[in-house]
Formats: sequence, C-alpha cells, structure tokens
Amino acid sequence: GTGTQLSLWNNITQLEMPVHLITGQHDEKFTDTARQMNDIIPSSTFNVVPAVGHTVHLESPMITASLIDEIISQQ
Repeated sequence: GTGTQLSLWNNITQLEMPVHLITGQHDEKFTDTARQMNDIIPSSTFNVVPAVGHTVHLESPMITASLIDEIISQQ
C-alpha cells in the first residue's frame, strides 16, 4: 500500500506523455500531492473537483466524465 512503495518522485520529471491529475477538493492529502506533481511534470494538467473527497468519480461522476471527455477531445 501507500507508504510501502518505492518513491518515484525523481522519475516523474522525465514523463513526456500527457498526465492529467484529477482530485477532490476535500481530499487534502492527494490534492496537495497532485499539486506538487503538476509543478514538476512538464506535460501535466491538474483539476480539483469542488465539494467532493477521495472518490471523485463516484461522488461527482458527471463532472469527472466531463473532464475526461475534454481531455480525450484534446488528444
């Protein structure tokens, strides 16, 4: 689980493919992590879905689907 995995932070700066980060506003831990990732991954985008927690896709499926549709349409 989280905390037992090897850290890959030094490697993520080398990602060249598009990376899309989506978190819930009330999931402070993963929103902070995603914000840090977005700052160092050159090809990343970051969206915070308001008024939801860790399970963004279950708590706000329409907004999540809309974000994914937007991402796909830009490819």
